Amino acid sequence: MYSGYSIRNDLWKIFIELPPRRLYSFFYYYQKRYGDSALKYAQQTYPKWQEGFVQPAGSTLDRLLETLPLVLTPDQRLSLFKKMFDKEFKPKLSRYDYYGRAESFYTTWDEYKSIIHDVRSHIYDEWSQYTGSGINIPENLKNRLTWLYSNEIEIAQKILAEQLKTMTDLEFENAINDLNSFEEKCRQLVCNEMIYNPFSIEVKTPERKYSIYIHAKKKTLLKSIKDYFRK
Repeated sequence: MYSGYSIRNDLWKIFIELPPRRLYSFFYYYQKRYGDSALKYAQQTYPKWQEGFVQPAGSTLDRLLETLPLVLTPDQRLSLFKKMFDKEFKPKLSRYDYYGRAESFYTTWDEYKSIIHDVRSHIYDEWSQYTGSGINIPENLKNRLTWLYSNEIEIAQKILAEQLKTMTDLEFENAINDLNSFEEKCRQLVCNEMIYNPFSIEVKTPERKYSIYIHAKKKTLLKSIKDYFRK
């Protein structure tokens, strides 16, 4: 019915697939809201809507979808919230705002291990203290959750917190994995004496960005002579 994602697509699909008893309840509420003529039109046209032969006019669609939440199950309403969060809100999250929360570490090939150890400890400490406090459903999203009842808004809030906790746990885990991969790469470069160039990494967590810069090791005279004759 709509291009791209719209919660109305999901609501409409639920509407045209209502089981008989809930459809009966729907028409009961619809009549109370909009009167006998609106009810008669909806009942007569419902089979055509189901088959896709007829599309409801904008005002009729609004009435139908505004009434539908009265017959949705709690599971359906919360499932719609999860889908709306995943499709519309989650991709727009600004996960990284590092202004004033970036740390840089400069080191040498002789001391890089201790710096990596320190950064790893920082990340684990940050992870253990991260609570996600203050995370709330944004007002622009809450205003569109008219099909949730007031007590379900609280449940939706918990779902949001759980979703974001899962996301942040993954981000912390990725940060540690990136740091471990960097350390292994450093070890290989040292073993192969490829330490005469700088090497760096940026590791990001939900709260901070850590940058490690390893300065190139200065070649000794003997090393420079050996490299010259290897050419």
